[in-house]
Amino acid sequence: MALTLKQYAKAKRLPVKILQKYGVGEVYLQGIPAVRMPYLDANGVVRSTRMRVSMDDEPRFIWKTGSKLCLYGLWRLQKIKSQYLCIVEGESDCHSLWLNGFPALGLPGAGTWKEEWAPHLDAFERVYVVVEPDKGGESVLNWVSNSKIRDRVRLITLDGTKDPSGLYLSDPEDFTRAWKAAMKSAVPWSERENAENRKKKKVAWKECKRLAQIDDILKEFSEALEKQGMAGERKAAKIIFLALISRFLSRPVSLVVTAPSSAGKSFTVEQILGFFPPSAYYALTAMSERALAYSSEPLSHRFLVLYEGAALNV
Repeated sequence: MALTLKQYAKAKRLPVKILQKYGVGEVYLQGIPAVRMPYLDANGVVRSTRMRVSMDDEPRFIWKTGSKLCLYGLWRLQKIKSQYLCIVEGESDCHSLWLNGFPALGLPGAGTWKEEWAPHLDAFERVYVVVEPDKGGESVLNWVSNSKIRDRVRLITLDGTKDPSGLYLSDPEDFTRAWKAAMKSAVPWSERENAENRKKKKVAWKECKRLAQIDDILKEFSEALEKQGMAGERKAAKIIFLALISRFLSRPVSLVVTAPSSAGKSFTVEQILGFFPPSAYYALTAMSERALAYSSEPLSHRFLVLYEGAALNV
């Protein structure tokens, strides 16, 4: 495999001088030419370097030993005057956008986003994220959903091509208009999230419709306990069940289950918790006086379950 800077420039229809201006150069790996693409931080210091060794054959890229992943194009942030930024995958997408005057940063890979990079985007009101039609696109949607920038994200899906570079290659003269149209048609993350939530609710309702419409849910619960082989403690079980349901109220019900030692309190509680998802409770066998203060475990609308009173080690 071999790739010169001129070959890369020709394949991507980009001027060699412009690429050199972006810091792209040519190196030789054991006598074989490759295109060198340095990743500089916001201060212009090289943090990593990726070499492109082929246009199509695998592997296409090789990282320089010791490289530390960062966003591609950070050194250009200070020059950006717009209120928006585009997030794309890889260097060539950035090159195509930069050439046509669009601000962009590149991910080293679709699933490589690190939340520690989010502050670089604080100055931008809108962040356009390209979602490619493959597994990489799924990875992008996953990290966006967990990032603090998601409320500012607009999702771009291109018709007939997978990425900005492909859009540019299809018609360089029309690229500016086509990319502006793509940004205009971008879907806000919140809109996509709402659509996904509606789908989930529809599926959930289909699965729980029968239970939701039962007049006596406690009777149904009692029968389910019986099928599990739980004989006694029906009254206590129903009370615990109702208490756990109260987590959706503004003031959930607190509960203490008392009985002689070895009477099966923990077993009863465990059986009932089995009817609820892990998001409904947080179970502990012991707890220090500062445990909750330092814990990152979410407790909103969630029961804190302590199996023994001695767990309150305060």
